[in-house]
Amino acid sequence: MSFKNYVLREMAHIQMKTPIEIGGKNVTFIDMRFEKYMPPVSNQLLAKWLSGFNAQLPDRSGFLFFRHGKSPEVVPTPVDGFQSVPNEWWDYAIAVYDDGSIKEPKK
Repeated sequence: MSFKNYVLREMAHIQMKTPIEIGGKNVTFIDMRFEKYMPPVSNQLLAKWLSGFNAQLPDRSGFLFFRHGKSPEVVPTPVDGFQSVPNEWWDYAIAVYDDGSIKEPKK
């Protein structure tokens, strides 16, 4: 099985119905890789993030807002009632772009 198919089948924590531009490319899937964060994320915080979170976009203003069961969207400010993930989330993330290329994690 190719790495791309593995990501699509096993690791995609977030699937975009409509690609979202991040880093100048259109992203279709993101594995947030919360298990790799340092210091490690507590189970209580992880449970909150898995229900929904705000993530500062790395290359422009705005936030990626994810809520379990809903399509992710770009919003201008964090959505009230949902915690933000650390600003370096994009360094940890694996992303699949709409052209099939893959963004590897920096951490």
